[in-house]
Amino acid sequence: MLIGETLVGKTQLCRALCGLSFQEGHKSNVTIGCGYNTTKIDRLGEVEGADGRILFWDMGGNLRFKHMWTQFARKVDACIYCFDPEGLLKINIKDLMTQTVKLLASMKKPRLLLVLTKVDLLPNSQHDAELIQGEIKKKWDSLYQHLLSQGPRRALCSAKSEFGIDSVKEELVNLFDDLPMPVPVFNSTKKKHH
Repeated sequence: MLIGETLVGKTQLCRALCGLSFQEGHKSNVTIGCGYNTTKIDRLGEVEGADGRILFWDMGGNLRFKHMWTQFARKVDACIYCFDPEGLLKINIKDLMTQTVKLLASMKKPRLLLVLTKVDLLPNSQHDAELIQGEIKKKWDSLYQHLLSQGPRRALCSAKSEFGIDSVKEELVNLFDDLPMPVPVFNSTKKKHH
């Protein structure tokens, strides 16, 4: 389940994770309620050709749809919480903590991935996790530290430039390291199902 404020790039990230290209002008198509995408996965350790699907619920970030997050969280295996650089600076960590802890408490097994999207909007020198600077770095690190008890993982990406998409995939797979083999891995041939 992908969650976050409106226009932080959840839908574009979902498209990228499913092997679809960046959709210019998508800003005008705000997700109403929730969207759905799926991609094929291979499973390590199984018979060759055995595969499965990973399903993505792309939740609308508008205030009127946030009540749905907890309802959907009851049925999902992981939550990808998306932030963009501009929005990250505006969040109130205490309020976010309250909302996130409530959301994770409704999940069977809480698994959280924090993703800083739209890193292509940062100055060019800040495209790397080591180089994120200033207030954005402070806020990103503070958010992570506050949620550390929830066992989150984190990644940076840009769906537009495809920077960091493989890191997001890797961290998503790592969320399931408590499960016995087989572990899901993304297949190189992905298809969209809408």
